[in-house]
Amino acid sequence: MNEADLAFAGVARQVDLLAAREVSAGELVSRIEELDGRIGAFTKVLPAPAPRPRAQRVLEAGRRSPLLGVPIASRTTSTSPVS
Repeated sequence: MNEADLAFAGVARQVDLLAAREVSAGELVSRIEELDGRIGAFTKVLPAPAPRPRAQRVLEAGRRSPLLGVPIASRTTSTSPVS
């Protein structure tokens, strides 16, 4: 998997990569953590230690769900800084 391909993969492509086992759910989250330090797209990146392994086990068992394993971003409308 090319680094740029993963960095700019949309949701549909991420789902395909997860299903094909070309990338793991943990790798997708790690990529966000790694890139955000350079581009500052998120105010805060929260680790998700429990869901990642669970999602990966479900994917490895061959079960699929539309967004299973794909990291999500949530936008806050608050003007106060995130702590």
